[in-house]
Parts: sequence; C-alpha cells; structure tokens
Amino acid sequence: MAENLARLYEYCARRLNEAGLKLDVSLIDEVTRLMATIRGGWLGMQAAHG
Repeated sequence: MAENLARLYEYCARRLNEAGLKLDVSLIDEVTRLMATIRGGWLGMQAAHG
C-alpha cells in the first residue's frame, strides 16, 4: 500500500508541476479530486477502526 501511495504522490507532484508550467487549472482539479478520494479513504478507516 505504501508503494502505491508513493507512486500516486509522485504522479500528483508531476501533474502539479505540469499545471504550473502550462497554467492549466484542470490539472490542479485532477490532483484535488485524487487527494479528496485518498482523504475519504483515510477518514473511513479512522471511523471504522478508531
């Protein structure tokens, strides 16, 4: 799981860099959606397991 998260975070960092270079807000939105999904998963695990 940690390896997959590391790959996802690397992908997000690349997308944010690309967003800055291209001034493309849609890439920031993509990363925001991905991080919101991850956050939801962590919150769900916390609620289920304290």
